[in-house]
Amino acid sequence: MGDSSRAVVEIKRALEVDPDFSSAYGHLGVIDYVRRRYEDAVPNFEKAISAGSASLEYYYELGLSYIYSYTNALQSYSPEDLAKGCELGLPWLDKALEHDPYCQPCWGGIDVCEGTGQ
Repeated sequence: MGDSSRAVVEIKRALEVDPDFSSAYGHLGVIDYVRRRYEDAVPNFEKAISAGSASLEYYYELGLSYIYSYTNALQSYSPEDLAKGCELGLPWLDKALEHDPYCQPCWGGIDVCEGTGQ
């Protein structure tokens, strides 16, 4: 309910009880994503997905986290940074598009990689 710090504490407590609780990793990833801590979001989304959580949101936010972690919109980045972020991120966006071909965040990430987005 707006207190992400408290949520992180509770989620980590849940992971102490059940380290295989895939949704907990996904929730941590979402919190990191919303906080724009993309580098932190990546391993949490990867753990959630590898533990069996096949959420559309986790797929596209993982893809976007890869792209944004290499191209942090607040700083300048090189074409090589963009290429690396897209190399890692696009497969996850494609996976999300398999589930929802109209996924707007996915298309936004693809636009960034193709140079037509921000």
